[in-house]
Amino acid sequence: MGVRGLTTFMAQYEEKYREKVFLRNCPVVIDGCNLMYFLYFDGPSAVVKRGENSKPAGSSAKRAVPNAHWFGGDWETYSQNVRYFFQQLRQCEIIPIVLMDGAYETRKISTLKSRFEGVVRDNVKREQFPGKTYTPVFLKTVFLEVLAEQKIPCYQTMGEADCTIAYVAHLLGDCYILSSDSDFMVYINSKAILLKSLRFAKAAVGKSVLQKEENNALEVKADGSPTKVWTLQAQFVSIHRLCDEEFQMRDRRLLPLAAVILGNDYIHAKAFKSFQALKANGNSHTSSGRIESIMKWLGRKQSVQVGVDALTRLVDESKKNITENSINKIVSMYEGMDGEKRVWTTLKGDLDLSKWINREEQKLENGSNGTLEGAGQGESPLNIAKDEVTDDELDHLMRATASALLGDESIDLYKKANFEQKLAKLEAKICDSVLPSWFLEAHTTCELQNYLLNLYKNHLVIFNPQVEWFEDESCHELSVPIISVTAGILLCDEAYKFYVLTRMKGRMEIKTLCPLTKLPMFGEVPKLFEGTVLNTEFKKQLTYDKKLALISETLFGDNSEARNYVQSWPASYRIWVACLLHYVLNKGNSKTLKKREILAISCSIFLCVFKNLLVNPSEQKSKTSSTAKDDNPNLTLFQQAIKESTDKLKSVRSFYQKFENFSEVTGKKFIKSYDMRISYALSEYLCSVFHTEMLNGLIDKPYKSPKVRCTINNFFMYNLSEALIDKAVSTDDEVKEIHSVFTSNFCKVSEMSPMIQEFVNICMKFLKL
Repeated sequence: MGVRGLTTFMAQYEEKYREKVFLRNCPVVIDGCNLMYFLYFDGPSAVVKRGENSKPAGSSAKRAVPNAHWFGGDWETYSQNVRYFFQQLRQCEIIPIVLMDGAYETRKISTLKSRFEGVVRDNVKREQFPGKTYTPVFLKTVFLEVLAEQKIPCYQTMGEADCTIAYVAHLLGDCYILSSDSDFMVYINSKAILLKSLRFAKAAVGKSVLQKEENNALEVKADGSPTKVWTLQAQFVSIHRLCDEEFQMRDRRLLPLAAVILGNDYIHAKAFKSFQALKANGNSHTSSGRIESIMKWLGRKQSVQVGVDALTRLVDESKKNITENSINKIVSMYEGMDGEKRVWTTLKGDLDLSKWINREEQKLENGSNGTLEGAGQGESPLNIAKDEVTDDELDHLMRATASALLGDESIDLYKKANFEQKLAKLEAKICDSVLPSWFLEAHTTCELQNYLLNLYKNHLVIFNPQVEWFEDESCHELSVPIISVTAGILLCDEAYKFYVLTRMKGRMEIKTLCPLTKLPMFGEVPKLFEGTVLNTEFKKQLTYDKKLALISETLFGDNSEARNYVQSWPASYRIWVACLLHYVLNKGNSKTLKKREILAISCSIFLCVFKNLLVNPSEQKSKTSSTAKDDNPNLTLFQQAIKESTDKLKSVRSFYQKFENFSEVTGKKFIKSYDMRISYALSEYLCSVFHTEMLNGLIDKPYKSPKVRCTINNFFMYNLSEALIDKAVSTDDEVKEIHSVFTSNFCKVSEMSPMIQEFVNICMKFLKL
């Protein structure tokens, strides 16, 4: 989030200290999480310059469907806009280096908790429509899918990515950073460009271009006029010129000290509130006024140490040393020299960056190895040997997350649980060097999302609101058994509780849960650690059959019929069907939806998931090949009928187009009929797919990973659900006829009936209809 008010303050000096840059044929380091949110919430308008010849060749940007948040998001539009952004970078011959955050830092969990409260407050209300500011559960998944499609590598740090972003940019000759985070304005050697200022347009290659072609030559057309080429253009206020010329700062490290005084994600704004008021001299009624007063005060200091000494005079003597140490650590962090070496080594091996690497690389490369706590912040308190740490200190580390979430009373909870007896195991687990190499590599390259590292390191899972039904529980609650098994693998002991940030109606709630380390049929779940020792045989112990048995029992218990039905579908679709049956099995006693409504919604999901198989049967056959015993006979018959009849294929495509059409989404009639219960149910299902995929990835994917952007259309699922509820299940008796009602009312292809019938029958059995 950066320093509050700094961007607004900088805007006041735009005319005086504005600089323009035209980038081409150079690397840029991208704050991946920041861009991911920016392209979702702000859309393409901020990065597409209007006017003649302003659009590069290839795909174009799209505007989101109005009110897409009512249905859980518009993945087709989002995918297109992410794709378009990176295609434009490629047209400018820019090398994007995308870095994303890893696990939350313990000292920032209280900030995280505060933000979560705000998200719940803004998005979970007793209203007809959901809030607009929630983050869809598959946002990062879709972002990464598009990057993989475009062959753009993406890297994940162990902790927060900011320091590593600044570190990598410095190693690449202080190349530009693309981010909307004002923290990058404070890093001493960083050159940051706000995402909202970016434009892609043609410009003549010449002296005005800061990043020139490799040979520094101006291309000339036959008629003698300069050639125009695609460039990434931006303008920004130079923070360094502002500090040097406006406030006469003699020491660049004084700027990070301003961040300490004003407050950021690492230190609360209230920490030096009295000091701010003292120096503001009545100019503290706006954030810009407070920042200006502090900048002027720092400009009168000879060095950062003089500033720190002056700042700590107001601190109580007993807290002076610890305050000074904390300030120095934060100031040191903003030097941008302590990024994670593991990430740099990985990306340097993947990309050809040799001509841009700083000549002092060997000296600068001595960054951190990416410890789990304080990664990139110049501290490695967890990478220590047992004889260098006291039991009390280790106990404090164990309690850090709980204290941030639950308050000081958590100390007593831990003592009662006698956690001191488990200090040896904790010390072995805390150090990231004991994590298996395959886990670290998969995390660094984003094959495993930071969800797993957060659960391992912080014992924390966050149930971010989706489309939520106020009176019902969080739409993630259905997935608690899945999460508990994942926690059992990572935490290895039921004594190691984990925490869930969730909601109860419109209020934040914190739950303490136990990992599941044993299942009735499967027995002991595989663990990353056996006691205090890394389980080096973890992957070897998990044969395909064992992986499948583990994930099947997690989802279905002892229901063998569900498992066999899932296995009858092509491999690429099994995770979708498995989670759909998990949803049906666990929603029979829902207070929000009737059983017939659950059946209608399940059929809509079913048909959405299998769209590609139904609409493009010949194209999909090679992609979803499976053994003969896994073939679904009803699907095979349907695909054969479609290939033999153009009219039938046309009818199927017409059916999908009809329910994907949202031309009247803003009309009064639609708004009046909108049923948020349907969107809530769809969110429950998608959350179960997400949490299942986290477990699936951890145990080496017995199910193929889902392709969200190609599979899920929230508009289709909502529309068809609403239509089936209205037409097909108006009475309980008609539930049994849903397959025939579907084919007669919506799609005139009789071959679809057996496939729908089979699914309806198994759902009716599980719902006890």
